[in-house]
Amino acid sequence: MAPSSHNHNNSITDAFNEVIIRNYGHEDLAGLGDEEFEKIINIVKSIRDDSEDNWQPPHPSSDSKVWRYVNFTEIMSILERQSLWFSNFSNFEDPYEGTIPKKNLEEEIDKISSRADISRDAATNLHETYVSGNRHGQSGFVNCWNLSEYESAALWEQYIDSTDGVAIQTTVDRLEQSLSDCGRELTFGEIEYISYEDAKIPNGTLPTLYHKRLSFEHEKEFRASFLKQDDEDLGAGAYVDVDLDMLIDKLYLAPTTPDWFYNQVELVLDRYGVDCELKKSDIYSDPVY
Repeated sequence: MAPSSHNHNNSITDAFNEVIIRNYGHEDLAGLGDEEFEKIINIVKSIRDDSEDNWQPPHPSSDSKVWRYVNFTEIMSILERQSLWFSNFSNFEDPYEGTIPKKNLEEEIDKISSRADISRDAATNLHETYVSGNRHGQSGFVNCWNLSEYESAALWEQYIDSTDGVAIQTTVDRLEQSLSDCGRELTFGEIEYISYEDAKIPNGTLPTLYHKRLSFEHEKEFRASFLKQDDEDLGAGAYVDVDLDMLIDKLYLAPTTPDWFYNQVELVLDRYGVDCELKKSDIYSDPVY
């Protein structure tokens, strides 16, 4: 005799629950029908809908100076494309980029446990499977600057080869204005440096782009960012149109660049019609009083 539809459905449910028990080992998930289990999964998947939509990062005064340290290849790309590269933050070396602190993670798990009426252990495993643990996806794209009144010897050494380094110096206001017609909704703000063990940040993807560990506090980072649309596939990043004349206030050459490089950069700026002050850094010059 062929099995009835009812018995067939029961066997599917039983097999499904066996998988759940095997993977998660929690009896409170056993015996659930497909509909009940799907309801729980929907609760888990929507846990990050509790975002604080009006949140904005801290913002310095509009005349604050910001710096971007690049090599000659990157400055040529900026001039040729008349655009800035916004990187997908998931590709950064810092594994904490785009993640939430421990307290945020624990709060999400507590909410799942309460709303779905399941044990905290079951909520933890479901969260890890369906919410990617502490990572907030790959929807954020950023362009990073150093917020400082003065150039940084440490950043020259950290990011730039000594023979072809260039630093764009501008202000917060000029940076924002230079990107005002780019066609994207951008957010500008300072990074807040926190302990990921002890602190809690606002809910949502945007706050994860503007918080980093205390170990990076020396970078004094200022960021421009955007969140991609659901139907966009931007991969590693995207070029964003920029007004070069508004963007570049001064261009500094690395302190150890040879004289011929200064002349080469002058020719390049003239070729692209960029009118800005060009200076060689004197950060390592002998003191003269």
